[in-house]
Amino acid sequence: MSLLPQSPRLAINTNECESDYATNQSGLSPDSGARQRSPLRPRRTRVSSRRLWLGVSAKKMKIIVDRLVKTGKSALMPRVSDMKKRLTDAAMDLMWENSYGTTSVDAICERAGAKKGSFYYFFKSKSELTAAALEAEWNKNKANMDALFSPTVPPLERFDHYFDYVHDRLAERQKTCGSILGCPILSIGSEVSTQDQGVRATVDRIWDRKIKYFESAIRDAHAQGLIVAPEPEAKARALFACYHGTLAQARIQNDVELLRDFKLVARDVLGVKHVYATSS
Repeated sequence: MSLLPQSPRLAINTNECESDYATNQSGLSPDSGARQRSPLRPRRTRVSSRRLWLGVSAKKMKIIVDRLVKTGKSALMPRVSDMKKRLTDAAMDLMWENSYGTTSVDAICERAGAKKGSFYYFFKSKSELTAAALEAEWNKNKANMDALFSPTVPPLERFDHYFDYVHDRLAERQKTCGSILGCPILSIGSEVSTQDQGVRATVDRIWDRKIKYFESAIRDAHAQGLIVAPEPEAKARALFACYHGTLAQARIQNDVELLRDFKLVARDVLGVKHVYATSS
């Protein structure tokens, strides 16, 4: 055993990086001046980086939460998805009832109950909103199109049901706005397609989807011997163009009865007039 005097043993907490030398043997504080600091005594080190980080994070989190509560942007804030839908719905309604050119961003925000900041959060421009509104309108009506043109429905009846559906929808809308509005995709597309390629491309995509429904019904009718249509796509595009011309005419003349009578026109275009005459 060594007889040499030993220096005070240091106890270092490596987890907290602090010395346990808070007091000396006489119980005096090391900073009281009654005793000089021993050269062997380690200086008090900083708090561990882990504890410091946790403390700062909690403090910042409290500040963020306080600010959110004060500004009303807590978990109870309006759902952003709902606001986007309100903007697209408002844009479609205003442009359908009036026109693309006369519908301003301010009017859309007012109808949607939104601020301009919300508008530009979701959309860069009115053009981008218009394309989104057209897609939203298509997605809203797709389930109806699937039902009307279901393969379980006889092919020629699919057209009759579809034309009745459009007629009834526009007649119902006329009660609220006083006018036959026609097809919103046709109205917006014909107005801005030469000026806005983004909107035009959206209209083209939606129309191609709708034509596929026509084409499917015509192909089935041809397969069942109800009509002669060896090129169903060409026949579908011809009928689609004829129908949208009638929709435009109904809007111009504000006459919904033009649409009610279109079923007879469609039968002529499809070549089923003779079939119906012989079966009656």
